[in-house]
Amino acid sequence: MTDSFREWSRRPLQTAWKTGTAPSFRDAWTLGVFGPFVLGVWLDNFDGRPNSALIGRETAAPLYFRLIEGVRSLERDWLSGPDRWRTPAGRLHVKKVPVCAVSGGFPEAFCPHRKEAWIIPGPSPIRHCDVLRQVLVSQRNGRRKCHDEPSNGYSLRTFEFWPTDLLKSFRDFGVHNAPPPAFKRGCEGFEPTDLAAAAPSITSPKGAVTYSLSLRSGERTELPFTAVADGGTTQLDWFVQGQYVDRSLPKQNLFWRARRGSFRVTAVDDRGRSASVPLVVRMVD
Repeated sequence: MTDSFREWSRRPLQTAWKTGTAPSFRDAWTLGVFGPFVLGVWLDNFDGRPNSALIGRETAAPLYFRLIEGVRSLERDWLSGPDRWRTPAGRLHVKKVPVCAVSGGFPEAFCPHRKEAWIIPGPSPIRHCDVLRQVLVSQRNGRRKCHDEPSNGYSLRTFEFWPTDLLKSFRDFGVHNAPPPAFKRGCEGFEPTDLAAAAPSITSPKGAVTYSLSLRSGERTELPFTAVADGGTTQLDWFVQGQYVDRSLPKQNLFWRARRGSFRVTAVDDRGRSASVPLVVRMVD
């Protein structure tokens, strides 16, 4: 490509686009809309080999803009002005609704910041805000209330409960979110808000996959156990067929020495919420 992303992006084209680059430079893409068209450009090696040149804005985006120019040379009228091809919102069956500015879900009464977003009534998922939650906090030491304590000396406060995978992404990009307050030492109960919180979601092992592991000498026969947990979770306990394996931090790999057979893998967080997936392991020579 002789024209750079910067040169193309400065041209007066009626388009909105997004570029992307896969991890390890395995593919590059650009998706966008222009006029009545939707255009996608995807570049990769058929054998999956990475290539450092596969960068969305450097390879896919210039090709995306070249294709727009090619279509425009054939159909000039629809790009003469946006009013020629924009469809009124009423005819698109979309509507604006208030959402929580923090989570993007439908706001609860205590969500302090809101904005408007477009949805498609019916197909769009109905998800209420599950990041902001109100909890009772001690006015003396800032700890969360146990379920069997009186409410004297406690007040309702709102905190962000992000899933552990998003918290890790925030930290990787230098964004540090204040964690919700901890329960006092020895507190075994939990508030009703915790009952509505998310149970762990096991990301490894995958329930629909049969794992084939080698028996050859020197090869690893361990499988990683990993789960995404609710923002207030501090630890996970792992079980295989009801037998305790070990404890891990949320989003931390726990390696289990695999053996042949069918199993049930369970993760239990520190508030008693659990998730399970089936695991099938076969050994090959």
